[in-house]
Amino acid sequence: MELAELYQKFLEEGFNYFNIKGVGGPANSDVFELAENVGIWEIYYTERGQNQPPIFVSTDRAEAIAAFYEQMRKIKHIHLVACTRSGKVLDDYKDKLEASGIETYQNDIPAYKTINDHVYRLFVINKAIFKAKEIFDDLPYFDTDLRPKI
Repeated sequence: MELAELYQKFLEEGFNYFNIKGVGGPANSDVFELAENVGIWEIYYTERGQNQPPIFVSTDRAEAIAAFYEQMRKIKHIHLVACTRSGKVLDDYKDKLEASGIETYQNDIPAYKTINDHVYRLFVINKAIFKAKEIFDDLPYFDTDLRPKI
C-alpha cells in the first residue's frame, strides 16, 4: 500500500489522530505519526510539536505501514458533534444519534470560563461521524459564544 492510499483509507475509517510525514493528516500535533528518515521507518506520538520516543522502528516500509494501520485501529477516534451550555440541546443531539444506533461519548467541561460554567460536549467515534453528518447538516454544533475563532 502506498502512503497516499493509507491516508485515504484512514479518512474513510473516520480516523483523525494521525499524521503521515510528507503526506499529511487531520492534525500535525497530539497525534501518532508515521515518518521515514534515511531509510528508517518510525511510529511515534507527537505532542505539542515534540516527538516522543518511537513505539515502532523498522527498515521495512510495508511492515511500518501495516504496523501504523494496526496502531490507528486500536484507537477510538472521537469527533465532536455538539458543544453547548444547554442540557436540552445536548440531549436533542444525543437522542437523535442514539435513536439511529450511533454510540455517543460525553465529556463535559464543568468550569469552562468560571466555576459553574458548565459546557456539555458530545462526541461520536470513528466512522459514526459520517452517519451523524447524514442526520445533522452542520457539524459540529457550537453555541455562538463557544464557536472557535478561525
